[in-house]
Amino acid sequence: MTVDGAVRKTALLLGVSILGAAYSWMQIFGGTAASAMAALGVSKIAGIVGLASSLATMFKPHWAPVTGLIFSAAQGLAIGGLASVLELRFPGIAMNAAALVFGTASTLLACYQARIISVTDNFRNGVMCVTGGYVFCLMFGWLLSLLGVNLPVGFLSGGVVGMGITLVATALAAANLLLDFDMIKQTARQRMPKWFESYAAFSLMVTLVWFYTQALRLLSMFAGGRDD
Repeated sequence: MTVDGAVRKTALLLGVSILGAAYSWMQIFGGTAASAMAALGVSKIAGIVGLASSLATMFKPHWAPVTGLIFSAAQGLAIGGLASVLELRFPGIAMNAAALVFGTASTLLACYQARIISVTDNFRNGVMCVTGGYVFCLMFGWLLSLLGVNLPVGFLSGGVVGMGITLVATALAAANLLLDFDMIKQTARQRMPKWFESYAAFSLMVTLVWFYTQALRLLSMFAGGRDD
């Protein structure tokens, strides 16, 4: 494994994801009403496929050369549908969220390479613990929603609590980008197998997808607050 190889794999997965998002976008904005409804249906199914492929990759990392592509294509379709729906209500939100994500990612990468920010063991353990706690809370909230109890985790949920949760999740996604950058650097030094480039790229894509989703949610909450 090499850093350059992981970068190329990440570029490939990002390109596949962008193509998927562009397809959903064009079907919703440039097609007929029927094609738009079909695209939204495909987006929902793609979200499930993306989740399944991510779980498969986590349990079988050496499958990443294939499952990473499936995940990226599926999540591209899903996010394209989500971004399109939000774009209809809040014009400009899709590009603003993309600018926020890639601007933050570029800044963090530059700071990491310049050693302005260091990923220490304490930092890594802290981010992983908080991320695990956040995921647990999401699962707990999902279980409660099945029982009819609604928590402030919906996309357009407002209020101080909902805004606070979204800000924490967005910052947490950004922190996980640093862990991904460090993982690529450290595993390249350890001369991991070639397939690990695909796994590292997959891991980075998961974080970018999460970050973009949270950015959409955060911006939609700000825009929704202005409309009230």
